[in-house]
Amino acid sequence: TTLLPLSIQQYLICVLITCLLYVVPVLLFCEMGPLSGIVFINNNFFLISGMIIILFLYYENNRSQALEFNMRTKKSNYAKTLSALAENLEDKVQRKTIEFETLEIKFQQLYENINDDIVLLDQQGTILHTNKRFAKLIEQNNKQTDSLSFLSCVHPEDRKHVDQALLIPLSRGENVTEISFRLQFPSQKTVSIECNASIIKKGSDNIGNQLLLRDISERIALKSELFASFQAEQYAQESIILALANLAEYRTAQAGKSLEKIREYSRILAEELTKSERYHSHITEEYIGTLYLSSILHDIGKVGIPDTLLSKVSKLSEEEHEIIQQHVIFGGDTLKSIEAQTTGQNFLVMGKHIAYFHHERWDGKGYPQGLKGNEIPLSASIISLVDAYEAMTSPRSYRKAYSHKDACKIILQEKGKQFAPDIVDAFWIHEKIFEKIKLSE
Repeated sequence: TTLLPLSIQQYLICVLITCLLYVVPVLLFCEMGPLSGIVFINNNFFLISGMIIILFLYYENNRSQALEFNMRTKKSNYAKTLSALAENLEDKVQRKTIEFETLEIKFQQLYENINDDIVLLDQQGTILHTNKRFAKLIEQNNKQTDSLSFLSCVHPEDRKHVDQALLIPLSRGENVTEISFRLQFPSQKTVSIECNASIIKKGSDNIGNQLLLRDISERIALKSELFASFQAEQYAQESIILALANLAEYRTAQAGKSLEKIREYSRILAEELTKSERYHSHITEEYIGTLYLSSILHDIGKVGIPDTLLSKVSKLSEEEHEIIQQHVIFGGDTLKSIEAQTTGQNFLVMGKHIAYFHHERWDGKGYPQGLKGNEIPLSASIISLVDAYEAMTSPRSYRKAYSHKDACKIILQEKGKQFAPDIVDAFWIHEKIFEKIKLSE
């Protein structure tokens, strides 16, 4: 069957023909006796048994050949598939390698050419690696930065700050953002920088720190110039305001000092009022600064009052008193006209309110409009008490100065009448400071 492969049907036909070739001649040409019949049957039995054995062997051989053929086919298919996969994998690996190399080149270019400085530190604060920009600043190449402490690059005056605000938090595994300090390089050049620092992790372990350093020297220089310009403008503004205020008070020898004290008094009262929940959201630092600036404009309207009335020693007539009261209108209108020609000048708005209403009374018996209680602007209520205290404790041509004790007594008596109760309370808390300022003249 190996030499001449046959199907099972073909093999059965061959067996049948073989049997017939043996049986037919025997039946036709041989005489059959008892012994011959036994021999005949015996021969047929062995013939048929041999054929069956050969058939079984043929079947097994055929099955094993089919199995081997299938295995060879599968092996060939697997080999082709593996070959295709290997070629595809090799192509992908090659493409990814090219991509990674390209990305590495781009990253290296970005790393080296970035406008910021990059420094890698170990957990002890020793420099492990830097980009070329930073290495150039410290006048060393990347290899020479080994074992160099980052703190050695920090300005001596800032090292404690950097250690506490940067290195210690990093050692605890905390990222740090927007910390500012100065670096000092071998050339003695000092650079102001802003630092953002992050932890470098490998798995769950911290293996180092990355610092991103941005030069903010120019920003700080511009900020300083802007601040200096602002201060100069502020000083010029205050000088003009003080000059205007002194214009109204020039007849009095103590005018300048009086105005300085008035704005100190007003600042003290405003700061005390901020401690009250009622005024906390209203009186801000900006409000206090504006009050400090505009408080001295309260009597600017006196420039419109005749000198003979302001310096009169004897008692004023009712008509003369009404003329002097007009100074609040003159002052308020003057500042109102200036305000209309400018924008963004809060001190003019507050100064206008103070000039108009600093002679109003808490009980509504003041002038010019007879405002009562909270109808009076807070700034005007503060200056009302401050101006009264300064007037009482200063000498006039027609009387001596009141003592601090007498002035305090009068102010307490006028609580809820002439003066706002909250402002009187604030004054009483700081009356010793008022006395100290008064005695310093």
